[in-house]
Amino acid sequence: MDEVKKNYYGSLCADMYEILHEQAPQDELNFYLSYAEKGKKF
Repeated sequence: MDEVKKNYYGSLCADMYEILHEQAPQDELNFYLSYAEKGKKF
């Protein structure tokens, strides 16, 4: 799969996820937050 198709597919997946989930499910949010370093800004 070429880079353009991968970027489009990844973007489409992200867009659809955001449409289907107005807020992140709490268990998913907790999972990602568990890897974040306290006080670190992105």
